[in-house]
Amino acid sequence: MKKIIMLLCAAALVAAACDREPEPEPTPGDDPAIEVDGLIPNAVTDYDGNVYDAVRIGKQIWMASNLHVKHFADGEEIPVGGSNRSLTKPYIYYPNENFDVAKYGFYYNWPAVMKRAGSSEANPSGIQGVCPNGWHVPSDAEWDQLKEYCASKDEFVCDTFIHSYASCLASKSEWEESNWLCSPGYDLSSNNATGFNALPAGLHFGNEGYIPVGTVTHFWGATGCDGCTYAYFHYMSNTSDRIYRTSNDKDNGYSVRCVKD
Repeated sequence: MKKIIMLLCAAALVAAACDREPEPEPTPGDDPAIEVDGLIPNAVTDYDGNVYDAVRIGKQIWMASNLHVKHFADGEEIPVGGSNRSLTKPYIYYPNENFDVAKYGFYYNWPAVMKRAGSSEANPSGIQGVCPNGWHVPSDAEWDQLKEYCASKDEFVCDTFIHSYASCLASKSEWEESNWLCSPGYDLSSNNATGFNALPAGLHFGNEGYIPVGTVTHFWGATGCDGCTYAYFHYMSNTSDRIYRTSNDKDNGYSVRCVKD
């Protein structure tokens, strides 16, 4: 009798398992612990209605194009700087009316990037700044995480040099040609293995005007010197295989990429 009861119980358990809905497989956009690199279409919409794709690179999700919003997420307008410069007031810049802002993004001074917040070295930074809701300005630590991940993947490293990964983040177009091995300008067809799609968007360099599209791109981050005139940024050049981190005055206008919270 005991055997019959045990068999009936086992059969009931099997039937219940069969009737149960299978657990859905998590997608890369749902769980930051999943390291599945790839594009996430239409991942975020900013205050102005601009829609951005995103790309998962390791455990991070980055915007796949430069920010080009004219308002903070609360609706506050960011004025066009023109000839104005400021270490404290937010401004956006662009060279002229023919500049393809949707493609290259605006140049933002650091007060605009941070929405006047103080510096952050945390990972994640905790600074929404100019980014849409649910996204934030990456700190130096987050840029380091991106670079370390690229350096750890053979498919992202050019040749045998672990730090030669600029080309894996650079776009396949717009970069001026270069003879420097593994640089974004060396072989455009081999660029952008990550999908980050960094265009050589140029920049606004204070009173010296604009550096045009073709040779460099600069990205502000959330790490700077509170009470000082400078903050840190990362940049790429058509003639180098590296991604560099250095500092400059907060009133310069650079590109912005946001990271998902």
